[in-house]
Amino acid sequence: MSHGSNANLYFDVVPLAPSLGAEIRGVDLRSDIPPVLVHALKAAWEKYGVLLFRGQTIDDDAQVRFARRFGLLERFGPPVQAGHRPAEVFRAANTDEDGRLLPPRPSADAPSQAQLALACG
Repeated sequence: MSHGSNANLYFDVVPLAPSLGAEIRGVDLRSDIPPVLVHALKAAWEKYGVLLFRGQTIDDDAQVRFARRFGLLERFGPPVQAGHRPAEVFRAANTDEDGRLLPPRPSADAPSQAQLALACG
């Protein structure tokens, strides 16, 4: 995939499964995406429910800029100063920013293993 502009307003939609998901080819998420292309991507999102953009190399800020084209984003608190992560990016990981494993933290909201077993069958 080239990483030029999105001057070409055409892109490929490749369904991933009969009922859910499509791969989008020919869109560079780092560039300024014109409104007509955003509208076409929204239509694909509404049709397929999940869109996959392979081979994209974007940072958190670029991801937030792109996602804002689809509507309001939830904020997860103030931006993280150490990593400069935008407040709209939620980091779900069991490691710290340097890749070290974090100890488990019990939560009153987290289901117990027994509840998970019941939920999973």
